Amino acid sequence: MPSDAVSSGRTPDQRLAMRFPPLLHAVAASVLRLPQGSRVRRAFLERTARTSFEAWVRGDYDFLRVAADPKIEVHIEMASGANGFEAPVGLDEIYHGPDGYCESMELWAQSFRNWHADVDEMIEEAPDRTLIVARHSGEGLVSGVKLEQWGAVRYTARHGMIVRVDAYFGPDREGVVEAIGVQD
Repeated sequence: MPSDAVSSGRTPDQRLAMRFPPLLHAVAASVLRLPQGSRVRRAFLERTARTSFEAWVRGDYDFLRVAADPKIEVHIEMASGANGFEAPVGLDEIYHGPDGYCESMELWAQSFRNWHADVDEMIEEAPDRTLIVARHSGEGLVSGVKLEQWGAVRYTARHGMIVRVDAYFGPDREGVVEAIGVQD
């Protein structure tokens, strides 16, 4: 059960989704059937990205779990220099299921103090794929050093639920966008 501070940050639609997950999935599936680039679809995706990242920052993993398909896969890589990528320290390369989805986000967030993430851009790649580019900042938990990382995260959805997440993290925006490869 989330703390009152975590759940009190929920928007009215997030509270409704927590109470009636099938409603969230039906609305998301309906909106995702709209043509790419439509104003309603774009507004829905941008708001969903922003409020979901806010939920991640406040540690509301119960809410985030509602959007995950039971068979979700999460793939995570981080720049390791010379255009190489590997799993970030303390994280596995692949997580499975809603619990794994939330565990990957929780482990990332726990490595920072005063952690924050800001959505920079949302790109509709395909009817079922959305790419979110975000800046992550905070202080290293152990070192106390101020850090800034960029993330490019591709979400693939089916029937209104997230079925796959591909995430790349690195020190610069261009590098992570190039690494994930924007798909048209």
